[in-house]
Amino acid sequence: MEKASLHSAAEPVVTTDLRDGFGTGGQWSGNENRDIPGSLGFLERLEEWEHSQPCISENKESAARTWLKEGDERSKGTNKGGIGAHWCYQSQKYEQLHCEGPRQWHLTYAACKEKKQSPINIVTKTVVHDKSLKPLNFEGYDVKGSSKWKIENNGHTVKVTLSTSPKIGGGGLERKYKAIEFHFHWGVQGVQQYHPGSEHSIDGEKQAMELHIVHIREDLSDITEAKKNADGVAVLAFFIKAEEENKNYATLIKELENVNYNGQTAKMDPLPLSSLLPREEDLERYYRYVGSLTTPDCHEGVIWTVFEKPIELSSSQIAQFSTVRFGEKNSTYMVENFRPAQFLNERKVYWSSASILLPTAKVLMSVLALTYILSSLFQ
Repeated sequence: MEKASLHSAAEPVVTTDLRDGFGTGGQWSGNENRDIPGSLGFLERLEEWEHSQPCISENKESAARTWLKEGDERSKGTNKGGIGAHWCYQSQKYEQLHCEGPRQWHLTYAACKEKKQSPINIVTKTVVHDKSLKPLNFEGYDVKGSSKWKIENNGHTVKVTLSTSPKIGGGGLERKYKAIEFHFHWGVQGVQQYHPGSEHSIDGEKQAMELHIVHIREDLSDITEAKKNADGVAVLAFFIKAEEENKNYATLIKELENVNYNGQTAKMDPLPLSSLLPREEDLERYYRYVGSLTTPDCHEGVIWTVFEKPIELSSSQIAQFSTVRFGEKNSTYMVENFRPAQFLNERKVYWSSASILLPTAKVLMSVLALTYILSSLFQ
């Protein structure tokens, strides 16, 4: 059945009543300001309700009011059934109507509404060149450990917990950090093209996937302890682009069939972490900013390093990630498991010294091209 719209002119009673009730002093007024923690703007909430419905019931007004009332109870902590306590991605809301999508995470996790959130869109013309951002030092990244890795489907992503602790240092970091796990974010295959699912973007351009390698300060025991320190967590982010097949990912991708459903885990042979990344000489160009974890609890104080050079996988390899599911058998396929870009606010994004020549070369090429075009026009 084709989904009807609450904004349709054919349903003036529903749209007028609901908008009047929320926006002009009606019975739910006072909860319409999207900037008040614990609430969503009423138009935004109506739109979210529409998108959560596979079809519209006959009693549209009653259904909409019930959904929005549950949202109010959720924000006040009065919803006794625990509805909405589970966070999810927007792509899950078609099946799990009451889970909290990204725009609702702050209802349960207040930090998700703070001012230093991730991911972000990196605007290259506003980045600040920082000469201290030399190439990172990778220790143990080229070592294949003897203990197996744990790969798991945690209901939000495919996560690999490491059995050894490769480290990073230098590159403007004041401490050394040890890797504890890595995970992925990806998009969805459309009718004609793949809709990208990277969390970060550069000048508005996203890539098919994104790999995050999570590190904690080397003197700390775990992520819980790391969150207690302002500089406790550092994440390396790598874009993944659809190109040629990457044989170094064959082992990992093969393991996806063993973690099809939420809660499934498996042991896999370890790999040198470096084998999953671009060549080290291609990792000298990167962006640095302070942000947050991109999933609840949205902990802030994370040092982000976003590399320009993408990892390359084939389209079929990328598609394999979408064969796992968010839940159990017959649940929604795990697709579009990314958080939308967050506002930069007053933060600055810094740019490594190794990439200082890149924009200059771009500008030079643009000037030469423009000169050529203009000279052709006036000949």
